Amino acid sequence: MVKNQLGQKGPFVSKLGLGCMRMSSIWGGPTPDQTESIATIHKALTMVLHF
Repeated sequence: MVKNQLGQKGPFVSKLGLGCMRMSSIWGGPTPDQTESIATIHKALTMVLHF
């Protein structure tokens, strides 16, 4: 997995990210499905841990 360092002395973080803005109703639109949101996060973690 490709990583970048944050600043000169910061931690290394993955270039891959998961946008979670729509997992909150604060941005308007329909209320998100909490079960689906949690399943998405679990799937993303599974993919990262097995990458």
